[in-house]
Amino acid sequence: MGLFRKCQHGYDIKLYHGLRFLPKAVLEGRKKGMKYFLVVDGELIKQSSKLSIIENAYIGECKKKHKPTEKHTGRFGLLRHKLKGGVVVPR
Repeated sequence: MGLFRKCQHGYDIKLYHGLRFLPKAVLEGRKKGMKYFLVVDGELIKQSSKLSIIENAYIGECKKKHKPTEKHTGRFGLLRHKLKGGVVVPR
């Protein structure tokens, strides 16, 4: 699938799923059996086989980077959110 989610405020925080269309940093550092990858500033930070683990790490990285005035959407919920260009937005 490639890019699954990216930061809505323009920071270089991206969540990838699957093995297609992965950046070089992920391909070089990935472990066998992992499906989800968190890349911050072009560096592989975390990898997991479960979306919930990687999404919690993604939210933590967003909290570190975002300014106090920048709101983030949190976890992706099918009923509350939709993906628009890889960015999670409210429905």
